[in-house]
Amino acid sequence: TGPSKERIGVRLTAAVSMSLEKDYRQALKNDAAKAGMRLAVRGLPVPDGFERQPFFAAPKDKRVQLKGEIVRAAAALHEAFEIDVDPAFFRDNGIEAAPVFVLEDDAGVIVRVHGAVTTRYALEVMWSELTDAKSFVVKKAGKVRVSQAKEAVLKAGCALSAGTLAGLSFMGEACE
Repeated sequence: TGPSKERIGVRLTAAVSMSLEKDYRQALKNDAAKAGMRLAVRGLPVPDGFERQPFFAAPKDKRVQLKGEIVRAAAALHEAFEIDVDPAFFRDNGIEAAPVFVLEDDAGVIVRVHGAVTTRYALEVMWSELTDAKSFVVKKAGKVRVSQAKEAVLKAGCALSAGTLAGLSFMGEACE
């Protein structure tokens, strides 16, 4: 038997970029902490052309400089987000521009929402897709996956609403 793929259940991930406006990045970071959303970025925010510079062939002083740029990039990324550097997520999902909110499970993407929208709005769009019996998402994913996805979206939506006037429900569904 080959290596087993780690089971993820249903997971909400926002594919983001350091080029997003600072206040929006901060809002996503706050939402991620509340809603259990994973944030993913394609790579470290290093200077243009960095990846084309031959690191190992460079003289020692140049490698030291390049290592410093990597450390600064990692520090900037950490300051901006609690985040996973996950270029495979971007590649596997064909993500060319961020942000994109992706709801996925072990079988793959269930639904995605593109654009610089709030996390709550993205969850509302996902909920609408998951509760419309005629939607492509419902037909493609099947009853079990849709049921689990709805549960995850409801949990995230309720977590975002906690402590607000809307905290007792999300999209008309009661929160625990």
